[in-house]
Amino acid sequence: METNLPIPSARAGVQRHYWLLLSLITLFAFGLRLAVTEFAVGLSAEPHIDDGLDQLDYESLAYRLSRGEGYTLADGTPTARRAPGTSLTILPIYAIFGRSYLAARIWFCWLSALTCLAAAQLLRRSCGEWAALLAAAGLAIDPGHFYYAIHLWSEAPFCLAVTLATWLTIVGLREGGRVPGLVAGCGWAFAILLRPQTILLAPLAVLVVIIVRGSARDKLLKQIALQGSVVAALVVPWVGRNAVVIGKPCLATIVGGFTFYGAHNDATFHDPTQRGLWVILPSMSDAAIREQPSEIDKERIAWSRGIALVRENWTLMPWLTVAKLYRLITPFEETSNRGVYWAFAVSWLIMVPLSIMGLRELRQRDPWLWGVFIWQGLAVLASVVVFYGAARFRHVLDPFLIATAALGLQVMARLAGATRKSRRRCFAPIAAEPAG
Repeated sequence: METNLPIPSARAGVQRHYWLLLSLITLFAFGLRLAVTEFAVGLSAEPHIDDGLDQLDYESLAYRLSRGEGYTLADGTPTARRAPGTSLTILPIYAIFGRSYLAARIWFCWLSALTCLAAAQLLRRSCGEWAALLAAAGLAIDPGHFYYAIHLWSEAPFCLAVTLATWLTIVGLREGGRVPGLVAGCGWAFAILLRPQTILLAPLAVLVVIIVRGSARDKLLKQIALQGSVVAALVVPWVGRNAVVIGKPCLATIVGGFTFYGAHNDATFHDPTQRGLWVILPSMSDAAIREQPSEIDKERIAWSRGIALVRENWTLMPWLTVAKLYRLITPFEETSNRGVYWAFAVSWLIMVPLSIMGLRELRQRDPWLWGVFIWQGLAVLASVVVFYGAARFRHVLDPFLIATAALGLQVMARLAGATRKSRRRCFAPIAAEPAG
């Protein structure tokens, strides 16, 4: 079996010290996130509306839950305006420390850092320790990942949940057994409660089952049945609560309708500078919506307005869809923060070619992992086509993009070594025995 490096002692050293090195990378990632958060907003700072309305809702709902007041608004009205995952992530911190913004921000930085460890484990068995550590290090310094730990947004816990769920899904597909599948199902369920659009993975899973043949299909069906049962057991109670308390079985109210309306309106259809984005409209807060007695009625009006505008401008939908996809993949997303602008752009321009090379390598090395990566990528594309495009939607895939970029970097090193005989022994084909 060929190895990543021809020097046995070097490979043995990495294997022997793998967990130490991975721990140091994770701690470095944690420290970096703490430092950036302190510099950008302040570790003890109260969430501010300028940094996003989402986190104000998440934080307030978590605080009320910690006080035993239920999932309610400030006036005590039960709500489902947001899916509960992010508030549930904050809840144990508030239950222990009270309403401590410092503790909550440190917690989110830690969850973001732990994703580096999870990303390494994705690659370790099939691609070796070198690739795993490269993936962890790349994610540690990736601005498209650590930026979201600065705020109390859903991306930090979501990335950790889906990365762990992906890893354990692959373990279940390779080795069978119920435990990995059960825990993976918990991860997928929590991902749905964090970001409801994750439910789009379900129909795509059916498509995958149709495509796959032979014994691989049997393995896949067993995992889907096991994990699907866990997902249903954890998500259905929330949907049932909303049916009873809110009056509609759903993952969230308001957000879906207002997101669709904000992405399909006169501005996004006719203004090239807004096309493909989400735009806040004055009509979103007009009397017809504001005075509605329930979230369901507000959501219904928002959906109806958005759908009516789609029908009115249906000939422009192809252009709008192209614009959405462009907003998803462009390195240059408009923002007044030039540091964020250039950090996102440069990291994306470096990542894309490496990821493309790495995906090709991963397909040969680990078809199951490659397939799960593609599956999640298609779900993100589907969400963008339905709603709108933005860099933050592709950033939820960064643990997987960075993992494939790590493989791509090794492929480049291997190719460079192949052109110079003096380096040929240093970069043999990327192969690794299963890690213990």
